[in-house]
Amino acid sequence: MATLAPRLRPGFSAALLAIAACAALAPAALASEVTFHYTGKEQTFNVPVGVYSLQVEAVGARGGTGTEGAAGGNGAVVKTSLSVLPGNVFYIAVGANGNALSTAAFNGGGMGAQYGAGGGGATDLRTVSMAEEPAKTLGSRILVAAGGGGGGGGSGGAGMGGAAEVGGGNGANLTEAHGGHGGGPGTASAGGTGGSGGAGNVLSGEAGGNGALAVGGQSNGNVAGAGGGGGGGLYGGGAGGTGGRNSMGFNAPGGGGGGGSNLVPAGGAATVSGLSEEPHLTITYSVSPPTAVLGSSVALSPESALLLGSSEGFIGPVSARFEYGTSTSYGFTTPESSPAMVAVASALITKLKPGTTYHYRLLATRSDGATTKSPDGTVTTPPACLVPNLKGKKLKAARKALTKADCKLGKIKGEKSKSAKVIKQNPKPGKVLAPGAQVNVKLTG
Repeated sequence: MATLAPRLRPGFSAALLAIAACAALAPAALASEVTFHYTGKEQTFNVPVGVYSLQVEAVGARGGTGTEGAAGGNGAVVKTSLSVLPGNVFYIAVGANGNALSTAAFNGGGMGAQYGAGGGGATDLRTVSMAEEPAKTLGSRILVAAGGGGGGGGSGGAGMGGAAEVGGGNGANLTEAHGGHGGGPGTASAGGTGGSGGAGNVLSGEAGGNGALAVGGQSNGNVAGAGGGGGGGLYGGGAGGTGGRNSMGFNAPGGGGGGGSNLVPAGGAATVSGLSEEPHLTITYSVSPPTAVLGSSVALSPESALLLGSSEGFIGPVSARFEYGTSTSYGFTTPESSPAMVAVASALITKLKPGTTYHYRLLATRSDGATTKSPDGTVTTPPACLVPNLKGKKLKAARKALTKADCKLGKIKGEKSKSAKVIKQNPKPGKVLAPGAQVNVKLTG
């Protein structure tokens, strides 16, 4: 870490005190981005020390493609920023893509049936663990990126699965048989309605199951024209209906499942994912810079002051130093304190001018190079008579110098001619006296 060499006034003395607080060091290397992929189980994120904001991107899973049927719908992409505190714990569920195996996709994807594919699972962030408190976990979700609905089964025009928050497509009609209707999308307060079954002159198709809280509806048709399952979400999408059967023994294609609904925090946004985008949840964060806070500094005398402040490094040791001067350009720097997780800095600065306002600020530099500067502070030295050197000055010039130094002319000995000059003075130059103190002089012609 590069540091500036201190620039000190002649006669400067400084004392810096660093007090190490009882704080644990964070790992030496902290990632600024963590991505969670599908694992089929809950995952955990602990907010690191020094982190107060998270940027979250969640991508829901897509619905499966029906056998000899239609493609599933894409999941949602939900992005947001969250205010957090170090030590907060979040639980992540990354949904699985739907499939045509009559199995439910992880995190709410509705199961398909023969030929009809299942809906995609949702991806969410929550504050209560599934395993520890099953009854409370769904209510703790703070962000949900919905899954897409599964594609309907059967050749000849099966209904496509709906994308997140979009209803599934209807299956095409055949002679003497109608395709199954697409399932409805999940909403902010209810699951999507299952699509109705298609009419047939031999057998009418079955309606798809309704979506529910977090879960997509299940396809009910065990035939070639089965509908797709609903996508998971805040509320799941409805499953597509099964196509009807005609007198030739053919089933019309099934309807696609509806997509689930999203939960988007205030200030966030939702879009639909791309075809190649896999379900995941990414958390991006940055560690807060070190703090630099000024204390109540005090002038100890007309020529000295005690500067006070404190700093905290969060993830690594921090060193503190002051800059000071008669303007906000400063110009003088105190030595750095020894590195500590929490540093309380004090610096005694001397050789100041009486009756002068000094500006100062605290600079805190962490071990990773991050530096924070405090706001400007001021401290004013009390006025004083700082006795000037009068030797060689004529009486008028001596009087002017004394007035400027907040002193007064005292007794005058010797000749008082215009050409007379000071040859002796009492007190001697450099003495610091109370404001208005008298200085006696002796003149000679």
